[in-house]
Amino acid sequence: SVGRLALANPRPAANLQAGPAIGRNITVDEQRLSTLRVLVVDDQPHVRDWVVGVLGGMGVQHVTAAAGGREALAAVAKPGIRFHLILVDLHMPEMDGIELIRSFGAMGVDATVAVMSVESERVMDTASALAEAHGLRVLGTVPKPLTAEKLEPILARMFEPPPADAWEAQNADALDFEEAFGGRQL
Repeated sequence: SVGRLALANPRPAANLQAGPAIGRNITVDEQRLSTLRVLVVDDQPHVRDWVVGVLGGMGVQHVTAAAGGREALAAVAKPGIRFHLILVDLHMPEMDGIELIRSFGAMGVDATVAVMSVESERVMDTASALAEAHGLRVLGTVPKPLTAEKLEPILARMFEPPPADAWEAQNADALDFEEAFGGRQL
């Protein structure tokens, strides 16, 4: 079956090739996708090139590729640059995806994150939970090899507002901690 990327308030859609060697059409809101700024972080050049190609085939025009954590940190630290989505590989030399996620959280990076890896779903879910614990909005996980079909739900979530109770839940936890410390319950 042909996957469809459904977006809120869709503008006229265009049929685009879904990426390198995918060989099928998908319907996307080309104008909205063309405005996204995506950072792809993977140490393997062929994987970076593939992901950039898949994103380009889906209509994403502003993609920056980083060969590792240090390059990614330099990219997000540039003045005036904001990425809407950061795709992070977990296994990289020097600084792995977990360390990078921690660094993004410590820097207060304002971006959504998706974890991509060959690791098990459990490992990717754990990395996602870590990212959320560091204040990052996580859109999901993408098992490698990445394809347009696997990426479509992630991009669709880019245009959904965060859950209304996410802020309340996060701050309720902080208030609970303050109350517990104040009452010397901990």
